[in-house]
Amino acid sequence: MVVLSSLQHFPSFADVRSGLTHKTRQCIWYLPGKQRYCMVRTEASKIDLILELTSQLDDRKSCTLRILSEIAELSCCALHHRNRIWATGLAKSLAHQWQQGLQSDLSETAFESAGAVKVECEHSPRCDTAEGNEETEKKLELVAFSPHIPFEGDTLRSTLLSQIESTASKIGSVYAFTYLDSAFDGMIKIGYTSRSIDLRMDEWADCGHGPPHLLKSFSNVRYPERVEFLTHLQLVKDWHAMRWCKYHERSHIEWFKTSVSAVSQVVQAWISWIERANPYDRRGNLKPFWRGIIDFLSEYEITITAELMVQIQEIEDGTVSVASFIDDELLRKERLDLERVCVKQEEN
Repeated sequence: MVVLSSLQHFPSFADVRSGLTHKTRQCIWYLPGKQRYCMVRTEASKIDLILELTSQLDDRKSCTLRILSEIAELSCCALHHRNRIWATGLAKSLAHQWQQGLQSDLSETAFESAGAVKVECEHSPRCDTAEGNEETEKKLELVAFSPHIPFEGDTLRSTLLSQIESTASKIGSVYAFTYLDSAFDGMIKIGYTSRSIDLRMDEWADCGHGPPHLLKSFSNVRYPERVEFLTHLQLVKDWHAMRWCKYHERSHIEWFKTSVSAVSQVVQAWISWIERANPYDRRGNLKPFWRGIIDFLSEYEITITAELMVQIQEIEDGTVSVASFIDDELLRKERLDLERVCVKQEEN
């Protein structure tokens, strides 16, 4: 059982607000066991959003508790604690505590302008609305998804260049599944295992959403964990987190709002590239040739994808020509001119 922080451990709203001038603001979640705050920094983009939300507190029509609750969430790191403060209800409790602090600091008139009195607000599962929405709120919080942003250092480039640990599985499976509950419509979980897929599906059934519905599986995959994470990063725009799992007492972040065909295409391409290119040496380091390729693509700001890496390997194999691969008007013109010259020489 994870020991939760108590409200007394969280900073005041004034402290949070004053710290927003620093773009490396620290997560506000307190770790009782370590007697310190989380060391992970809040993303700069989220700090900008917090500042924007803070400015809305002066809007009479805004719902203060909803905004303060969202600020509490965004002030926690996405890596560990943002979903936890939401799921445990601490975000709402902290919002109430902050509101009381604002009430004691401001005059009654100023506080009312900040929205502490009952006002009209948009219906939201995290907003105090009319009575009768409690059941809806509970249902929404049971299964809720939010866009997931990976750790800032996790990119396709950094992952490809990173060493594959010696303890990582050499062979395994990559799978995609969903649950048949309507709350999971359009959502696909992408994972890997070095064990039986059936056993893994049995374990995912523990989450309490019914038996998992296996959509696609790939067996005998080399470096399955690497293939899985590369797939996640390529589908980053579709990446979501299931905010909380009551059984595991944490969020599950490997969900994607996309199609089975899109997942299958990306996974298969990464599998094919690793199988054909054999890009990592026996120590798990990316070979010099592919390091050079990655540096070249980065220098010219060419988007890295599994399909592109497969095409480069096909050029290296000699199965595809460079001219047909590069989408360049000047190259095509030079190629046509060369073909015309060859034709004329044959005619003469």
